[in-house]
Amino acid sequence: MKLNKIFFVLSVAAAFAACSNDEVLSAQQDASDEIVAPEGGLVPVRLGIGTTDITRAAIESDANKLFELDSIGMFMLARYETGINAEPLPLDWLRTSPVSQTVHTGVSSDYPVWVDNRISRAKKNDGGTAVNVLFRTTDDTNDTLVYYPVGNWYSYRFYGYYPYQDFSNVEYNAYTRKVHFYGLDGKTDILWGRSGRADLSDSKEKFAYCAKYFRFSGNSQKYPEVKFKHRMMAFQFQIQGLPDENAATEADKWTGCDSMSIDTIIIVNAPTEAVLTVADLADDTDDDSDPNCQDGILHSDWVNNLQDLGVVGWPLIDKDVPGYDEHIDGEFSKKRCHRDSIMDVGQRFLLPIIDADAVAAGYNVDAQDTSPKYRVKVRLRQHNGTSSETFDHEKPIDLNILTSGGYKMGDCYKILLQISGPKHINMKATLEPWVDVAPDPSNDQGVKPLEFN
Repeated sequence: MKLNKIFFVLSVAAAFAACSNDEVLSAQQDASDEIVAPEGGLVPVRLGIGTTDITRAAIESDANKLFELDSIGMFMLARYETGINAEPLPLDWLRTSPVSQTVHTGVSSDYPVWVDNRISRAKKNDGGTAVNVLFRTTDDTNDTLVYYPVGNWYSYRFYGYYPYQDFSNVEYNAYTRKVHFYGLDGKTDILWGRSGRADLSDSKEKFAYCAKYFRFSGNSQKYPEVKFKHRMMAFQFQIQGLPDENAATEADKWTGCDSMSIDTIIIVNAPTEAVLTVADLADDTDDDSDPNCQDGILHSDWVNNLQDLGVVGWPLIDKDVPGYDEHIDGEFSKKRCHRDSIMDVGQRFLLPIIDADAVAAGYNVDAQDTSPKYRVKVRLRQHNGTSSETFDHEKPIDLNILTSGGYKMGDCYKILLQISGPKHINMKATLEPWVDVAPDPSNDQGVKPLEFN
């Protein structure tokens, strides 16, 4: 009997590099859309929205880093009392307005919640020089205007997130707005943003943003700027061929790796649920790096991850799979390893960062290494003419972060898989024939016949 066993050398390169981190999506204003705000007139809400560097994100932008995006959820929530009208009711976010998308606890004339999870979209202006937020009708069929309250009881701050979630997935109370995401699939990018904090020490800026603010000289075009940021990180897998140093000739060194490609890469232990704090009334910060910042915090459910739920995992998307998008997913099944060259393989995996919540949950912790980490399974494909065969790597690979400071939201980490050609282990075996052994009466260890009396 002869057995040929094939194994592969697969290494994860130490270069765990992150793309440039330009995560703030800086807002753009459209100077041609000046607000006309005569004293006593209605003031429409106009918002600028951010731009993004598409090298890291799942959202496409143009050469000027401007993008268009549907299914944004927007909130317009009161932050400060203006003092213009006497005795406003206490500021909380349970009292809602007629223009919020739904009424949760009734309608009050003080309107601390003016826009509540209104579906919106980001659209370039006619000149293609800026991106604005357009509120949508409740059935998401048309754009619609929203006006600031004329009473000026409060100044407001704007909060947005993506992708939009139904009201059943939004947690409402007097002091926060939180959005629940279910069924995360590795392709969903979560964005969050808010407008700047009002400067309460300035006689004009303290009214940002309410109708009165835009009636001051020079303020008619000072739109709120909603600065969006990524709440996820990303993995981009890459492949590189390695030579067989034991090959007989220089040309033979590359024969093996040239026949290899990646068939499947699966993230086996990613969270499937997360909760985003869109707004917290107690958060009076203007910088989300402030340790007191509560807005924009994403908490992932590290207990209900793919591995513990018994789910196979998130594979790279093949071009033959329904729902495949050539631009987003990329074709990978026919990409072979190239000698000395590095190629991206498949789409980016968008994942929550492994944070203190993961550590507290004991996420992916073993006796040898207590640091939590993502885990992947790799399946290789060997091509032989018109046929091919797949081989699973022997065990899952733990991805260890090698950059200082740990994972960061908005960064894409490139993971290089270095693959050499197949190795053959030739094993020979022989099998001796069966030997019948007769009982030996003189040997007590022999097999004795049964006696029936």
